[in-house]
Amino acid sequence: MKIIQKELGSFRSFMSDRWNRKTAVLIVIAVIALSVISIAKDALGKAVYIEDSSGKVSGVVRDDENAAAVFPLRIEADVDGKKQKRDVTLTIDGKNSEKKEADEEMSAESLFDSELSEMLMKLSRSGGKKIMLPKSLPGGTGLIWRRGKSSSWPALILLAPILIWLLYLDGEKKKRDRSREKTDSVERELPAFNDQLLLLLGSGLIFRDAFRRIADGYRSRTRKSFFQQEIIGIEDETEQGVSDIVNVITRQSEAMGVSQFSRLAGVIRDNQLRGTDISGKLKTESEILWDLRKRNAEEKGRLAETKLTLPLAILLLVLVLVTAAPAMIQVQGG
Repeated sequence: MKIIQKELGSFRSFMSDRWNRKTAVLIVIAVIALSVISIAKDALGKAVYIEDSSGKVSGVVRDDENAAAVFPLRIEADVDGKKQKRDVTLTIDGKNSEKKEADEEMSAESLFDSELSEMLMKLSRSGGKKIMLPKSLPGGTGLIWRRGKSSSWPALILLAPILIWLLYLDGEKKKRDRSREKTDSVERELPAFNDQLLLLLGSGLIFRDAFRRIADGYRSRTRKSFFQQEIIGIEDETEQGVSDIVNVITRQSEAMGVSQFSRLAGVIRDNQLRGTDISGKLKTESEILWDLRKRNAEEKGRLAETKLTLPLAILLLVLVLVTAAPAMIQVQGG
């Protein structure tokens, strides 16, 4: 139940976005337009059925004998003691089709389908406006013809929520991918940032100057990662005097949601507000961060090996075939 509520909450958050709402409305409008066209096509269609009061169809009439016509039909028959129903589409275009011969050893149901297909091909080559439908197959199986379902608008109505849900799933996937990329960027570059901070503090700089020096170095780079942009953003906001650096770092660490950066933010906060020793904690943090980065790299390496297993197996098979093929041909020729 909690999973469903969480999913519904995510969907509501997704629909609160203006662009997503606009896309969903366009999907609904497009589906409604297609449904209206489908309904109008069925209402104004030129397919005419000759049927009795019980709904049995004995023939069809096309508006123009020189134009193709499509008649959705349902066939009911008793085949080998079993009731069979088939939804078929009779397309009358007057063109010749190749005749298919039935296999003598077919089952009764397969033979029924084969004879039915052959009969529909013959009917498709019928001329004239009125085409009478046969009451039985060549094998003697009686047929009952009825109108088929031709309207597709009910399926089109279901298309709207399906497309909107797929749009939501795609948006959630992109969101997860972006979150994963941000987390990877922080975990990859945080150890080096921690060591730079430790080195600058050890050389006699105070924390504020050390942080500014690192941010300026990131700013001079042509291509900046997510983590580097975050550090530059913290420096810019602090320089504007809106808030002190401790509050800005704490807020950004909560927004990132990466435990390693949150832990580093806690170390900085304790140093700036309580005067605790930062160098010792940064050294301990450095070991933890580099160990974590090493484990992440090993895990990604194992994952890459797993993904390469199938391509390598295919290449090995091709290599074996290329190597063994000349020998096999030589043996067969001898």
